[in-house]
Amino acid sequence: MTWGGHKKKYIESPEELLRIFNEYCVHVKSHPILKQVFVGRDGAEKFEQREKPLTQIGFRNYCRENYTCVKRYLDKDESYKDYFDVVDYIRDKCLQDNIDGAMVSIYHHGIAGMINNLVKQVENKNINENRNIQINVIGSDTPISNNENDISV
Repeated sequence: MTWGGHKKKYIESPEELLRIFNEYCVHVKSHPILKQVFVGRDGAEKFEQREKPLTQIGFRNYCRENYTCVKRYLDKDESYKDYFDVVDYIRDKCLQDNIDGAMVSIYHHGIAGMINNLVKQVENKNINENRNIQINVIGSDTPISNNENDISV
């Protein structure tokens, strides 16, 4: 496993990067996440297969584990400008998979939107204005209610 800090191109061509991404897609879709569920009256333990989404982070980790670090490729480092079209395709393909999966409830729509910066931004303003309100507390021997235990002065 190689960890950053190098400038040598370990993935020799954009076509090779695309081949590795397609390999990643097949790997992800053929290795679903197993979700533990309890079924029936007795709560029998079962495991449901859940499809994994394609993500840039997942692709980066796949490459680190099997090839090399691709952070500079995906961050569009100028040294790798020949790869920009493939990197755009990778980003678009991950985004499309996330959106399509969220629209048919394979993936949670809130998480898919958040990781792809698609969440609607709502601006909440809390304006505190000083209105120069003055409160004077006046002592009194008269109880507030008939129960003398309410307030002790």
